[in-house]
Amino acid sequence: IEKSVTISIMPPTRITTASYDIKDTLLNLKTKEYLETLIDNKNSNLPYFYAFIKEIDKRNVYIKVKIRSKENHKIFCVSFHFARYSINKLPYAN
Repeated sequence: IEKSVTISIMPPTRITTASYDIKDTLLNLKTKEYLETLIDNKNSNLPYFYAFIKEIDKRNVYIKVKIRSKENHKIFCVSFHFARYSINKLPYAN
């Protein structure tokens, strides 16, 4: 996700988990935190989902997003929760 992406959270409030802001976390995802690309099970013609693992408060957080509009810089955050399973290796991790 590029840093120039703007995220609109509806309703427009500051959503936080622990001491981390979700919007800031999404805007600062790094390539090394990328996990996988997933096809939408409901309709394979829809845009892909992109999954990331980010360490927050010494725990892995699973984040899954879909790019809704590149032109309008909109993404849809589907998941943002502590990972349920251990992740051994991310494909672009150092």
